[in-house]
Amino acid sequence: MLIVALLIAGVIFWLSFTGPGVNDLDGNFREIDAWQNENNTGPVNRVYIVTVSDTLWSEMERYGDYMPHSKMGTTNVWFFLDSQPFPNNVIPGESPFSAVYQSASVGRYVKDNMSQSRLIKKPFQ
Repeated sequence: MLIVALLIAGVIFWLSFTGPGVNDLDGNFREIDAWQNENNTGPVNRVYIVTVSDTLWSEMERYGDYMPHSKMGTTNVWFFLDSQPFPNNVIPGESPFSAVYQSASVGRYVKDNMSQSRLIKKPFQ
C-alpha cells in the first residue's frame, strides 16, 4: 500500500512540473519587461511587454491565459513583433510605454478582476 501511495505521489509531483506552459507555444514569445504595482491592499495591476515572431492570435491568447492573475486586479499583456521596434520597459501609469511604440503594438491581452479575458488585435489602429 505504501508503494502505491508513493507511486501516485510521484506521478502527481512529476505532472505538476512537466505540464504545458509558455515555452510550449508557437511564436517565440519573449517577456521583455513586467511591472506590478506595490498596492497590497487594493487592486493588483500587472503589465507585461512581450515580443512574438508572428501574429498568432490564438497563441497570444493562450500566452495571456498563462500569466499570473488575481481576482483583485487586472493583467495586461502587450504584444510586439520582435522584428519591429518595441519598448524595453514598462512605465507605471496610464500608458505603460511611450506613445512612439503604440503603432507597433500588434495585440493586447486583458484579464479583468472578474476573470473575463479578451485579446484586442492591433489596439491602436
